[in-house]
Amino acid sequence: MDSGSSEANAAYVDALVKLQYTNLGLYAWEYLLHLDHDWQLVRGVWPWRWPLTTWAYLVCRNSILLSIIFSITTVGDLPCTSVFVYLSYIFPFLLVVSASSLLAIRTAAIWSRARWVIGTCVAGLLTLLGVAVFSMAIMKVENAPMNHNGRYTYACVKLGPDHALGVKLSITANHVVNWTMFTLTFTGLWRHRRARAVGLMRVLWAQSFALLALAMAVDIPLLCLTWMEVNGVILSMGLAVAGLLLGMGTTRMTRSLYKSVSPKPSHAEESRSRTTTEQALSSVNDVEDVDEDCLELSRIETP
Repeated sequence: MDSGSSEANAAYVDALVKLQYTNLGLYAWEYLLHLDHDWQLVRGVWPWRWPLTTWAYLVCRNSILLSIIFSITTVGDLPCTSVFVYLSYIFPFLLVVSASSLLAIRTAAIWSRARWVIGTCVAGLLTLLGVAVFSMAIMKVENAPMNHNGRYTYACVKLGPDHALGVKLSITANHVVNWTMFTLTFTGLWRHRRARAVGLMRVLWAQSFALLALAMAVDIPLLCLTWMEVNGVILSMGLAVAGLLLGMGTTRMTRSLYKSVSPKPSHAEESRSRTTTEQALSSVNDVEDVDEDCLELSRIETP
């Protein structure tokens, strides 16, 4: 069956709808499972006092859920309007920018907030934001007619010829920015290589390798699919899986790092009164090569 035929396209659309409902079920479970952590971050603190990490984490968490929900409304037989279509693209862009922001904050903290590192990360995030705005600006939404079976061939709208260019630019920019941050992250961690088996640094090394492996498994194949100009529905499947995995990966790493620098419960009064910074220092204080970078890392998740 030709991948470009209407029969094949209809089969791909059915598979995409099933995939998105599966993603929705998986992420709904993930979302509810860690809702107590989200509440712990925001309770008792006004939103304008939230640190950047909290904002990026919460935006990423909710963007994943909303991306899946709105993408389901644009495929299959569900009625939709251009507003739903635009939202189905806005939330994935927010997901990408917020996930990259979490990586950028981690990178800047590893380098003790060096100005040139912050400048590089900010430039990368602004690039992602600019590409997202450009992609939305060139996207043209037109109503799509139903086929003879009373169903949509792919979605309830047509996006115009420039849509593919926006997708290519977005995925390529995300690839370049994230891999630049990975390079800075591992270069910064290498400066503390003698402490990588101790305390907080061990957590950061393990998390960084896990994120790198996830990016290699998801980002590189997606980039190849984009520039090979495969069937649009197949590419949508790849984007759906990539967004879910990368979003879940970065938010899980953020929660894990937060818990690693939070005071552990103890019956002793002294343990209850220790701050997160003191606990982080207690695990690396005996290593000569660890400097104030550890202090920065212990603060990046504290609301």
